[in-house]
Amino acid sequence: MGFEKEILRAGTGPKPTKGQKVTVHCTGYGWDEGVMTMQVGVKLLCTPDYAYGASGFPAWGIQPNSVLVSEIEVLSAQ
Repeated sequence: MGFEKEILRAGTGPKPTKGQKVTVHCTGYGWDEGVMTMQVGVKLLCTPDYAYGASGFPAWGIQPNSVLVSEIEVLSAQ
């Protein structure tokens, strides 16, 4: 439960730290805790209990109990 990540392309820069403003390129929806463990080229998978759960997020088309998969490219962290 929680999140998993799959490294698609090894990163070269430092990982963001808590409190930094992070700019990313994202397909899907990333999560603070997951992004803080990333470098460039990571796919993030969030289980329903860690994402929107039984409520989903109908405004974004996310059904109840959906697993969210996001491809996120960290562009910068300041």
